Amino acid sequence: MEDFTGGVTEMYEINELPPNFYTILLKAYERNSLMGCSIEPDPNILEAETPVGLIRGHAYSVTRVKYVDIETPGRAGKIPLLRLRNPWGNEAEWNGPWSDKSPEWRFIPESEKEELGLTFDDDGEFWMSFKDFCSHFDRVEICNLNPDSLDPDECPEGCTKKWEMSVFEGEWVRGVTAGGCRNYLETFWKNPQYTVTLKDPDEGDAENKCTIIVALMQKNRRSQR
Repeated sequence: MEDFTGGVTEMYEINELPPNFYTILLKAYERNSLMGCSIEPDPNILEAETPVGLIRGHAYSVTRVKYVDIETPGRAGKIPLLRLRNPWGNEAEWNGPWSDKSPEWRFIPESEKEELGLTFDDDGEFWMSFKDFCSHFDRVEICNLNPDSLDPDECPEGCTKKWEMSVFEGEWVRGVTAGGCRNYLETFWKNPQYTVTLKDPDEGDAENKCTIIVALMQKNRRSQR
């Protein structure tokens, strides 16, 4: 996705997720980032279907990330859900909790269902809980687009923010600014350095923190091979 869009890509292995990963997904969605996920393919079976209706090796799109209000006789609160889409766009969908027509949807207020645009069509799109998502998928890719990538009118529901982007250019010059890695402490400080100050916390962040992504890219690396 990085090559197609010019965005900044993050890769996450499900078995090594940070504890705030759902918040990372939520903030990425709010900023119109592209997100995909996959299950490790079976080397012996092409596009093998799992017992829960998911296809190994498929590049699923994450099309919505949302805390959903739930009301049961015993409790009320919010549950972290995700909406995914199978690229086949057919009836091959997740069949566990929160899937199409599953009993869990009885506990969601009608107003919430309407806001979600909830449908139960055989279109390859389905909802699942974040817990089940982490149990069944192996890898997640997030591609953060620059602020001018999409027209605001084309953004899907819930995408209310934009990234602010700053670009710094530097170079490694042998004997001057090429300080090497941290193994070479005597020269490491010679590498180009930049100071970043974050002043505005994210809206609604309970810990009053900011979101920042730092990426290092080498220009024309492929053409110089």
